[in-house]
Order: sequence, then C-alpha cells, then structure tokens
Amino acid sequence: MIGLLKIALGWVRSERSYVTLLLIAAAAASLYVWGALGRADRARLISWGETVCAAAGAKLDPAEGRRGAACLDRVAALAREERDTAAESARILAQAAADREAKAAQDAALARAAAADARAAAETMEKVNAQVGSDDRVSGNWFGALNRAGGLRAPGG
Repeated sequence: MIGLLKIALGWVRSERSYVTLLLIAAAAASLYVWGALGRADRARLISWGETVCAAAGAKLDPAEGRRGAACLDRVAALAREERDTAAESARILAQAAADREAKAAQDAALARAAAADARAAAETMEKVNAQVGSDDRVSGNWFGALNRAGGLRAPGG
C-alpha cells in the first residue's frame, strides 16, 4: 500500500502542471455551476416577486424608486387592511352577540311577567266564577276578569 502511494506521489510530482491545470479547471467548473444556480434562484425569485406584486396591484420594477419598494408597501397595506377588517368583523360579531343576549334576557323577563299576569288573571277568574250565584247571572266584575284572563286590557286602562 505504501509503495502504491509512493508511485502516485511520484507521478503527481512529475505531472505537476497537468494536476494543477485539472484542479484549476475543477474549481472554475464549480464556480460556474454555483453562479448558474445563483442566477437561476435569482430568476425564480424575481418571477415570484412579479407574480406577487401583480396580484397586489403594484409593479416590482417601477419607473421611479427602488425595486420592490412600492410592491412591499402595497402588500403591507393589503395585509393591514385584512387585519383591520378581521378585527372589525370580530368586534361587530361580538356586539351582535351581546345585543342578542340582551334581547333574549329582555324577552325572558317579559315572558315571566306575562306568565305571572296570566296566572293572576286565571286565579281572579276562578274567584269571580266562584261568586256567581245559582241564577248564573254575572256582573261587570266577571266580564272584567274574563277580559283579563283573555289577555285584554281593563276598560280605561
């Protein structure tokens, strides 16, 4: 193994100029490939930037100003508008929910009051019915209780 290594080193020393040329060519080819990849990446990024800017309604390369500055401002404005719209929508929905809760509570209170009035009217009707004589003649109080039990207002009220 050591003998093989000595032979290889001897050959490299004797063909030094060719080995140097091969190393320089390999380095140049590496730099060329690296640069080509960089140019391809740059082209993809510019294409993506043009697509985004066009969707935002701006130009990547305006007639005046730096490349991408107007586009960045427009995209930032759109993002800000979206955030503001979402926040305002959430505020409106929360207010609508609170209004709905308040109306439901008010409706429940009105329903409880109506139920209490209906119970009181039914009890009053039972009492007035109990006062009706054997001749089945009824008075104005009976008709008032009947109207109240039916949900009508008392005369003059």
